[in-house]
Amino acid sequence: MALVAVAMSAQAPVITFDEMNHDFGVIYKEDGNATHVFTFKNEGMDAITVVDVRPGCGCTSRDWTKGVIEPGQQGTISAIYKAASQHPGHFNKSIAVTVESANSKETTKYTLRFHGELKSKEAEPGATFPVHIGALGLKTNSLEFGSLRKGDTRADGIEFANISQEEHKVALFVNPADAYLIHEVSAETVKPNEMGKFSFSLNGAAAKVWGPQEIAVYVVLDGKKVLSDEFKLTIHFNMVQDFSQMSVEEKQNAPILEVPDQIELGKVAAGKTLKYAFPIKNTGVNPLELLRVYSNSKELSFKTPKAIKSGKRGALTVEVNAKELQPGEYVRDLNIICNDYQHSVKRVKVSWTVE
Repeated sequence: MALVAVAMSAQAPVITFDEMNHDFGVIYKEDGNATHVFTFKNEGMDAITVVDVRPGCGCTSRDWTKGVIEPGQQGTISAIYKAASQHPGHFNKSIAVTVESANSKETTKYTLRFHGELKSKEAEPGATFPVHIGALGLKTNSLEFGSLRKGDTRADGIEFANISQEEHKVALFVNPADAYLIHEVSAETVKPNEMGKFSFSLNGAAAKVWGPQEIAVYVVLDGKKVLSDEFKLTIHFNMVQDFSQMSVEEKQNAPILEVPDQIELGKVAAGKTLKYAFPIKNTGVNPLELLRVYSNSKELSFKTPKAIKSGKRGALTVEVNAKELQPGEYVRDLNIICNDYQHSVKRVKVSWTVE
């Protein structure tokens, strides 16, 4: 199934990738570089060019289709993982791609990802379990599932080994609220030096929260459940909306989010709280639904209207908790996820002063 990244305006480039997160599976250092070719199609009305392809680290190189790509034509971006120079273990890499429209000169950015397990044919058994949780050695304590749409499923796993001299019972605990993450342990009991695997399957259809999020999974040894970071595994993913099947009429009647890019919240005394309500307007036709408002800053909380009718305004209330903040100026990002297909994720920069 094709993965579609949606442009931010009618003049911006729109391309469709055959996939945006590739799994290399198991590869070996001795086999040299691993290459995957991402194929995309120009779905827009204007010719485009790929103006920048930037790997997230020096262990990745890239190549791509040069020159103009007309509407309906395809192009490719090659991701090359320099396996020979890397240490064995799980890898998860990204490539930032910028595409420019030939006429409007607007750009759209995309993120391609690839992951896998790098092994060495000469490595001794058990040499690739650097993370220790009690009696277990794990290859990693986190998994990156990338972007998921409603209806998508993703599966991955973490291999482990019993690095102790005793037999142990192994299980996993997941909060019932995160039941859409199906988990399984390959064996209930592992003997010394015996290996196993934690398997995870993420059901995007059952996820209820939009945007980036993580699920905490805890390793339970010998029936002792300890909900601490020492025993935690983390599953990261990003729930995104799929606008690829929208008709022309649906796009014409879609809601349109109108909100300031920057907002000054004002001043707040140290140890106090500050509330500020700023307007959000729907200049489109159908109701604007605010699916989620979030920030990575723990001092910010929000109260939002569920929907805003055509031509109407609503108020998004931001509350700053300055109880643990020192005097000074602060700038933070908040993110609005809504059903405006052109601005489904809007970042707003907010600032305030603690006196």
